[in-house]
Amino acid sequence: MNLIEPTPPLANQGLQVTPNPLIPNKRFVGREGNKIFPDIVVWRPNNLTQSSGTAVLVEQIETPSSLNILDNIENWRRIDNLRNVDFTLVVPHENLDPVRNLLSQYNITPDKLQTYEYDPRSNGFIFRDQNLV
Repeated sequence: MNLIEPTPPLANQGLQVTPNPLIPNKRFVGREGNKIFPDIVVWRPNNLTQSSGTAVLVEQIETPSSLNILDNIENWRRIDNLRNVDFTLVVPHENLDPVRNLLSQYNITPDKLQTYEYDPRSNGFIFRDQNLV
């Protein structure tokens, strides 16, 4: 029987998480003159005492009202073009097909596409991985 070891918590991997919606525009990805502020940035500090480092994962979480804002779609494209950074796009489940159309139209291919929907039984949200097409 093969046992799958659980992934250690991010802190045990030397990673930090910065949620930009809680602290607006605190952590960016990209270059100094071309900053992008995704909703969540998972990053590896250059060393234990520094507040700068390298992003390893970014998540952009959209709501129904933010999906058709061209600036947000442009941010998806800019994040998608970053090298060595995994990009997860999280969208409402009811908007999955329109988002797939936008991704195809703008030639954007996130590493992971997730949907979320409210679950009244648990009074929380359910997240599901989705195919890009």
